[in-house]
Amino acid sequence: MRLSTEGRETADHYKALQSGELGIGFALTLAKQVLSRRYPQNFVSIVPADTALRAGWALTSRDKGPRSGYRYRPRFFAEVWKPGKPSRVFPIDCKGNHSNAATSHDQLASASAHVEAVHIGQGNETPSLLFSTELPIEGPLTIHALHSDESGGWLSESTGSIDRNLDHQIEDQNIYPGIQPPPEGGNTPQPEPGFHVQPERYERFQRVLARTAAAGLTAFAGDGEATVQYLTKRQGQRHFMVFAHAGPVASKTLDRRFLAFHSWAQTTSSG
Repeated sequence: MRLSTEGRETADHYKALQSGELGIGFALTLAKQVLSRRYPQNFVSIVPADTALRAGWALTSRDKGPRSGYRYRPRFFAEVWKPGKPSRVFPIDCKGNHSNAATSHDQLASASAHVEAVHIGQGNETPSLLFSTELPIEGPLTIHALHSDESGGWLSESTGSIDRNLDHQIEDQNIYPGIQPPPEGGNTPQPEPGFHVQPERYERFQRVLARTAAAGLTAFAGDGEATVQYLTKRQGQRHFMVFAHAGPVASKTLDRRFLAFHSWAQTTSSG
């Protein structure tokens, strides 16, 4: 017996889903290990990039605000942070395939366009991580990884700023999309497609990352009521307003401890 054309298409679809999900899992596990070793005594938080970006930019036609129409974005942000120190953010893109190294090379080339869509601080200085997981039918699993070793990506804080209190709620902003290149010869170039976190927005972006991470924890715990308070409307707040499993008291306690610890860690000197 052989699969029909429709059957082969269905099988290929599920294989692509499988390789994509496994690629994400292996990539994020490796990213956390690499960053933890590179930055010992630091914490590493993984945050979905689309969710974090939506607090500042309109990404799709469903979002209210000025849209760039730029479809390239990283999948995740890895934030490396330590008590009382500026945090560092790495855009991450990861893919997977059931093919070979040549396919992984193509995936890495494609992923580079996605991580380049977000710049933090000065243009072209944001470090990034790219992964392609090769899952052949026969043979060993192979993870291909690339790292752009730039010097930027740092989110510094202003001493005494109210924004350092992560318990303060955030509202959606409508930041005009575009990456602003530095002036050349006294002239300001036209913005390039993408999303630019300028220095005046560092503290807010830190809060967005922390609160989005907390929302992911409470959503995983099944407490929609606790999740709502950490998301903006554009981030999908309404999806959790009527979604709450049993055991909200326990998950609220876990959630508050997480956010309080993250807030303390971002505002206390390492001493």
